[in-house]
Amino acid sequence: MIKTPVPRLVGVTAPLRERVRVPSALRYPDFRNYWFGLLASVTGYQMLVMFSLGWLIRNELTGDTRYLGYMSTALAVPAIILGLFGGVFADKLNAKRLLGLAQFATAAVVFALAVMTALDIVTRWHVLVAAFLVGAMQAFDNPTRQSIFPRLVERKALYSAVALNSSVWTGTRIFAPAIAGVIVGQTDISTAIFISAAGFLILSLASQMIRVPHAERARGSVLKEMGAGFAFIRRNRIFSILIGMTFFNSFFGMSYVFLMPAFADEVLEVGPEKIGLLIGAAGIGALVGILISANLGKFRYKGWLLIGGAIVSGAFLILFALTSSSKLYEASLVMLFLADMGMSTYLMMVMTTLQVLVPDQFRGRVMGFYATTWSMIPLGGLLSSQVAYYIGAPVAVAIGGALVVAFALTIAVGSRRVRALGSSGEEV
Repeated sequence: MIKTPVPRLVGVTAPLRERVRVPSALRYPDFRNYWFGLLASVTGYQMLVMFSLGWLIRNELTGDTRYLGYMSTALAVPAIILGLFGGVFADKLNAKRLLGLAQFATAAVVFALAVMTALDIVTRWHVLVAAFLVGAMQAFDNPTRQSIFPRLVERKALYSAVALNSSVWTGTRIFAPAIAGVIVGQTDISTAIFISAAGFLILSLASQMIRVPHAERARGSVLKEMGAGFAFIRRNRIFSILIGMTFFNSFFGMSYVFLMPAFADEVLEVGPEKIGLLIGAAGIGALVGILISANLGKFRYKGWLLIGGAIVSGAFLILFALTSSSKLYEASLVMLFLADMGMSTYLMMVMTTLQVLVPDQFRGRVMGFYATTWSMIPLGGLLSSQVAYYIGAPVAVAIGGALVVAFALTIAVGSRRVRALGSSGEEV
């Protein structure tokens, strides 16, 4: 039974209490403990994946843009292969123990990579193996987290919980890559990797302190329960459409992140600090998109907002690719801000729809399928890095943006159910 404490601000005047409102999900102690642990872990993950690994393997070890793609593939392949199994295990096993184990194992791998880097014995193969192992742990970590946090609050606070969960991923993009860039610029890459390891360890410990309400566990074999999850998604077409959209936008729309080290050298001619700030500007845009989406209430045109967010994101990625240069660094900041604002608006609509509509007994498996689409981001990075190697990073990003726009327009024309999200009779 989830207990909701009544928040009291002792000694604070009534008008001030009305102005200072704690998000409803943070009023639940277990969600609050989980959320702060998640903040530490995701900060470490963003520093590692969005900056440190790419900078290490390209800018310090190889000088070859193709290795950004190889690194992203090493992250993606185990997450894709094991992601569906991770969703089943999230429904079958003790979720908080599974989360703690996955986070601890990730911390151990990242710590080992940091030690080898500090000792100057790290090679490109060490980076690729570490990325592979981190991806494997994420296959179990991601669906488990997605199945836990909605159970830590009552249904009336679910929108708040989804918004806070999403804000961690997008908000940390404001400062995590920038912090990593400053650390690398002022000290060395191993320090940034050590800090990432500490973030994973914090969530591993915090996850063992929360109480997760009981949910009916899947009882059949792994393959049988995986098939049941797939059948559930197929029967409920809105899930398959939204998961398919997320796959497409993840693969083509987010792959630009892995090309940032190449943009630093070849296009913008900047160092690690400024490329970190560029990714941070995208994070600010993403956070703005979440805040807009979280405060829509009963807005009737959420389906059109979902489609429009994807179109805006793709369009500004094209502009970013076509206008970036050493003389237009500030314009690049604006373009990525707007691109990620559109993308996070779209993704927030997808996430709230999935979490509101999916029943608890299928939550792990549905979110396992959803998490697998996110695992496609590094594979998109592989494709875009190959395009970038032969015809340039700006062309690779522009192609990805154009495909995102084209697919969003296809959904706008072909799916009445998506267009109707938020209207009378469509629950979101």
